[in-house]
Amino acid sequence: MRLTASSRDTVLAVLDLAIHSDHAEGKAIKLQSIADRQMIPLSWLEQLFSRLRKQGIVSSIRGPGGGYLLAKHPSEISISCLIACASGAIDMRECKGKENCHINQRCLAHNLWEYINRKLHITLSQISIQDMMQNLDLSSCDFAVKEYPESHTKK
Repeated sequence: MRLTASSRDTVLAVLDLAIHSDHAEGKAIKLQSIADRQMIPLSWLEQLFSRLRKQGIVSSIRGPGGGYLLAKHPSEISISCLIACASGAIDMRECKGKENCHINQRCLAHNLWEYINRKLHITLSQISIQDMMQNLDLSSCDFAVKEYPESHTKK
């Protein structure tokens, strides 16, 4: 299983926005700044942020000094929400739930893939942008992520 490029880029861009913006002061961030820091093409970011804005995750400010802000507190934005916004829910089942994965029938591993989907969704729902911000190693130039607390990996 692989995460889509749009999902990875969305998580990176929203995390970058959360780190560099200041909603209380109305300090919006230009997409070009995020594009430069994360090495994501600007035109691609514009598409991603259009989806994020429609979903109420970010808001935009027009004019000089304009840009984007988080529309929600970072603790209210889960990784699963960002992935769903970017590319739909993660689904390891080749049949996407239609149960026609093996010669138009349910495959032998169908229940396993369904179980893993549920566990993955639960785990990604429990990790917020705020959690990621708190676990970043900001002394590293590549923002290496520290280990997540056990509370995020337990059932």
